[in-house]
Amino acid sequence: MKLKLSASRKTRHSEMVFGVGWIGTESILSAADDHIFLLTNTATNESQQILSMQETFFPTSLHIFPRSQNKGGQNDVFVVSTSDGKINILSRSGKLEKVVDAHNGAALCAKWNSDGTGLLTCGEDGFVKMWSRSGMLRSVLAQFATAVYCVAWDSTSSNVLYCNADTCYIKSLKMQVAPLKWKAHDGIILCCDWNPTAALIVTGGEDLKFKVWDGFGQILFNSSVHDYPITSVSWNTDGSLFAVGSHNILRLCDKSGWSHSLEKMSSGSVMSLSWSPDGTQLAIGTAAGLVYHAHIIDKRLTYEEFEIVQTQKTVIEVRDVSNDVSKETLETKERISRISILYKFLIVVTSSHIYIYR
Repeated sequence: MKLKLSASRKTRHSEMVFGVGWIGTESILSAADDHIFLLTNTATNESQQILSMQETFFPTSLHIFPRSQNKGGQNDVFVVSTSDGKINILSRSGKLEKVVDAHNGAALCAKWNSDGTGLLTCGEDGFVKMWSRSGMLRSVLAQFATAVYCVAWDSTSSNVLYCNADTCYIKSLKMQVAPLKWKAHDGIILCCDWNPTAALIVTGGEDLKFKVWDGFGQILFNSSVHDYPITSVSWNTDGSLFAVGSHNILRLCDKSGWSHSLEKMSSGSVMSLSWSPDGTQLAIGTAAGLVYHAHIIDKRLTYEEFEIVQTQKTVIEVRDVSNDVSKETLETKERISRISILYKFLIVVTSSHIYIYR
């Protein structure tokens, strides 16, 4: 299993890309220090400018409004945190729905919860704050003397994760108890994410490592030392895989932490990551201004004497390992999102169809 990368080099950002997100399953929205928003079609690899902001607009993160909460499945609303401490809620049409002075200094991260009813932010001022969908302040969850670089929600939106310096904190929103905290890295923690289906957390830091934790702060995986700090991490939507970004590298790992592929790039640090709603595609924003699109290939399943390999986005090969000559190719019209085999039935799921082979 590995990632196949491609990027649009005709229309691209001229500065560092700090935010990427998915609008539907075929379009990537990106925001960069060149003050513009680009929309990239993953089928054609063509990008177009859809918004241009004022010259004082420097984004630090971007998060698309949860798709399931939008009528018709369209997620055209997104939140952008900026270096002037503001939280901006915008629509793809360019309408600025709400601007909030959220932090003193830069607002470093903003994240919707899973149902879109709450917004979590952190900033250089050391504050962690929770907001309503409309941008009204609900509560100040934490305050530190130094910057908080990353925040995350759990799958139920009842707990939040935030990281200050070398320490992780989990705060319950349901019970009045002291936050759970533990030292996670030997340096500043730059990025974190919470598994959307399980109590698993991944963090990355300036100590050149990424680590996987359970919901009680017990370490499950400690990576080897990389050459550069870990700048971004992101779980896919079913929680089975996560991606790790550093300087010129992108790593794909399973939920236990083991690496399945290492992709080398030449675009500087990976500043932002976002998985598509079906969990099979990845958007990557880089320091050089390139927005990469990646999809998973060489996904393998074994069943009795058969090996099933997804070789392309729409192609599966079924091989009989007991007979090297026997091979069958199955092709679908749409991108394959899931494959499974049991009881002599092969099930292939695409965006709008389910295929059953016997």
